Amino acid sequence: MSFHLFFINGWGFESNFWKPTCDLLNLKDIVSSVEILDKNSLNKKVPKKIPINTIFITHSMGLNFFLEMKVDCLALINFFSAPNFLGFQKDFEKSKKSFDLMLNKFEEEPDKVLRKFFYNCGLHDNYFPENKIDYKKLKNQLIKLKNDDLVNKFKSLNFKVLSFLSKNDKIFQPSLEKFNLLVSKKHTIKFITGANHAYPLNQPKLTAKLIYDFIRSLS
Repeated sequence: MSFHLFFINGWGFESNFWKPTCDLLNLKDIVSSVEILDKNSLNKKVPKKIPINTIFITHSMGLNFFLEMKVDCLALINFFSAPNFLGFQKDFEKSKKSFDLMLNKFEEEPDKVLRKFFYNCGLHDNYFPENKIDYKKLKNQLIKLKNDDLVNKFKSLNFKVLSFLSKNDKIFQPSLEKFNLLVSKKHTIKFITGANHAYPLNQPKLTAKLIYDFIRSLS
């Protein structure tokens, strides 16, 4: 069996976030197609009738975008996120304060906020989006991410889900207690030692291997 892979990036990143990983997976014999999506192209590029052998791979807020699509597929791979981004943080109050501070500063100095965000993601080489940034849209998405509670939608998924998390992630530090409530026969959690939030972009070879090993187990 060969698989169709759809990738969705998270907040602040362009769709090319996934390109290095996708280029590697495109060479694999069990991958028939790879499509990189962003929030603007989700409804345009995702077919109404999803092939049975389709797998979605999301990063950060990309999970929210996916859950709102209400797509039925073969499997989902989730990198560094939860259906309630704030609620599943290890220290909710600290995370909420950081979120509020980020929102307040974003209004006045959006570029500075983005650069600090990318740095905390583990991108220390002056990474910044190449295309024109829609700051209003980013702020609205940030507010949405803060308020979203998609736990029921996540629990209703009737296909396999693999979540990759990291205790070293400075953006999303998961609460093991809360995540364990989501563990089921269909949902598996794995930790990547020492990984930062931008791990897929920083480590495309290792990320591609994690994805490949999972989809290989489905064939």
